[in-house]
Amino acid sequence: MFKRLYLDTNVLFNSWPSPSTSVRAMFNLARMLEIELAMPLVVELELKRQMKADLEEAVRARDQSLSAISDLLQRFHDQTDVDYEDWFTDEFGSGALMLKYDQASEQAKDRWKIRSVPLTSRDLHHFLEDAINRVPPFREVNDDVTGLQDAAILASIREDLDRSPGVLGAFLTLDKRFAQAAASSSLPVFETLSAVVEALKHDMLPHLRSTVDREERLAKTALLKNRRDAEAFIISTIRPREFGGVIAESENIETLEGLEIEAIDAVIVGPDENGQARSFDASFTVLGKLDYKRRFLGRFLLSSTVRVWTELDAKVFGEDEENPSINFRSARPSQIPPQIEDLHRNNAEL
Repeated sequence: MFKRLYLDTNVLFNSWPSPSTSVRAMFNLARMLEIELAMPLVVELELKRQMKADLEEAVRARDQSLSAISDLLQRFHDQTDVDYEDWFTDEFGSGALMLKYDQASEQAKDRWKIRSVPLTSRDLHHFLEDAINRVPPFREVNDDVTGLQDAAILASIREDLDRSPGVLGAFLTLDKRFAQAAASSSLPVFETLSAVVEALKHDMLPHLRSTVDREERLAKTALLKNRRDAEAFIISTIRPREFGGVIAESENIETLEGLEIEAIDAVIVGPDENGQARSFDASFTVLGKLDYKRRFLGRFLLSSTVRVWTELDAKVFGEDEENPSINFRSARPSQIPPQIEDLHRNNAEL
């Protein structure tokens, strides 16, 4: 059984520093089995770059909207430049925002006991020679050679394991080509989160496995017995625009009217942080029918229904196993439901 699991960027791509339900479930199982989680520095840099790119894209979209507003106001405004700066305010500048991200990232690593793996000490000559000879993960795409970041990740992992003789490591990546390159260097590789979870559960001692199974049953029971409260919590917590492309007319949404839960998947993400007996943290992936009202052509109020996935976090109290109680903590739209967990891996093959 491996004792250290290295994470690739695509495992955390759209959620870090607030990992998705399935990722947190895997983290919890690893913690129960005392499996060390590790994140190469290159992965941390890639995640930060992605956050910065997303922020920049959001700012560009905002600026384009402001420009359109200005153009419209020119039709009936005497000024050549319309001053709308006071309409939109930023609480933080871009530098402060990234500082907030750094702090949140460190807090997430601390919570899940994820250790940072330093950058490889190998010199440029090593990578240059591998790139010239197309040694995986280097490869040629449209006459260009790619793979430097992946090569740096693998080299960092190898050096980290060399510093820990006797420790068996494994690597989780959703990129099939990268997985093949890592496997060719005798590094055990997992290509899906579900494969890691299956491996971890397989090696669990019977009493640990029974605890996990029992808590998952309690969590589902607690949610089903309080489903109306759960539906109301999701509706009151998530803003219409946060559902993004799921609701095609999101910019015209008037209200979210109701949610009918159709299916749930419960995972245990950790013991109660305050040490309360027989209580634990759970996260649910919920499929439901969402009803909402929207404006058609800006005038006509219509009702619509759409299926949505949401992630619901809660604390479950299992003193009474027949009637466990539950306190809801947070809710957010789910980007990757369990059924399409390998979405990023498939995209990486294109």
